[in-house]
Amino acid sequence: MRNENDRLLAASEPEPAFRLLARHRAGLIIRDLRMPRISGIEFMKRCRQLRPEAARIILSGADERDAVPTPINDVSVYTYLTKPGDDSALRNMARETLGGAVKARTEIAAAK
Repeated sequence: MRNENDRLLAASEPEPAFRLLARHRAGLIIRDLRMPRISGIEFMKRCRQLRPEAARIILSGADERDAVPTPINDVSVYTYLTKPGDDSALRNMARETLGGAVKARTEIAAAK
């Protein structure tokens, strides 16, 4: 999934994450639906404002599944994964999401 130009940035709190996004480009943002101080949906709304080009994935507990689909549409989240899950599912989804995001950006650039 990673190549020599990839860099993983991580933050455990919303404000440091927003500062990272303000300073660095992001291809993919992954966040839990439930998080301290701000909901995952509100977090993704802010991420979309800061980095609209970044693909977004939300992680949620199985008991939260019913609360997820409508808010996902509100913040243009590519998909969500339930947890607990295995790491390979997350890696595969990240690859698929990044691949789709790159393809979309390429098609948009070609159309200009």
